Amino acid sequence: MYNENIYNLEPYNVEWAWVQALTQDNITFNGLSLQNENFIISSTTFDNSHLIENDIFNRPLTDWVWELNFFFREKVVTMTWYIKSDNAENLNNEVDRIKKIILQNSKNLDIKVNWTIRRALATCINADSLFIREHYHITFLPIEIQFRASEFFKETIRQNITLSWKTAWFIEELYNDWSAKSNPLITITFNSATSVTEIIFTNSDNNITINETILSWDIVQIDVEEKQVLINDAEVDYSWIFPRLNPWTNSYQIEIDWTKNFDFNLSYFNTYL
Repeated sequence: MYNENIYNLEPYNVEWAWVQALTQDNITFNGLSLQNENFIISSTTFDNSHLIENDIFNRPLTDWVWELNFFFREKVVTMTWYIKSDNAENLNNEVDRIKKIILQNSKNLDIKVNWTIRRALATCINADSLFIREHYHITFLPIEIQFRASEFFKETIRQNITLSWKTAWFIEELYNDWSAKSNPLITITFNSATSVTEIIFTNSDNNITINETILSWDIVQIDVEEKQVLINDAEVDYSWIFPRLNPWTNSYQIEIDWTKNFDFNLSYFNTYL
């Protein structure tokens, strides 16, 4: 059985690693617990990646095949639990409680990993085959739930990098241990600005350019998640590509023309396959 986490932190031959699961919320769906003393997880495919779709091109009259791109599609997380109770009536009540929790569309599936919560919108896709009850399932019952997540799992707490009172372009490095790209929110607050008409934010090989007249106390936001650029909450035009943050290593920079003094904030979620 699992204790503090869905992943045991001690070898199986350690005696106290075999205690019953605790009642804290290690796995929740729509804020309701799927891990307690009566609902104990046995196995999970959570560590598996999203499905990958290849975009290929077959060149006519040859045997050549080019891979144009590949995409991550949905991720199916299969989890096996054992429901247990002290009598048949309470077992039936627990089954009804579980159905009420999981048979909801596109709700937050939260899973605790290394003391942090990873979250994705998910939907149960095997509602017609959750329970297969044998004649001897009186006070316990196995159940397998398949959740489909169409997005990457993200930690629920934003990370922030802040640089204050910058007066010239700069380049910074960001190292991480994620496994998926993250969509940051970049905020540039101008303490002063004279003749500023161009802002370029670059990460690795991608950059976005904003050609607007910037004044003192203007706030510029580049929202990669929502694919929009705002100046003082008003949407403006841009050119090129919204830069995402890569797994492992990032080298990002900001370039602003003419005279300026600004604060820079890079906000993002740690993101995982």
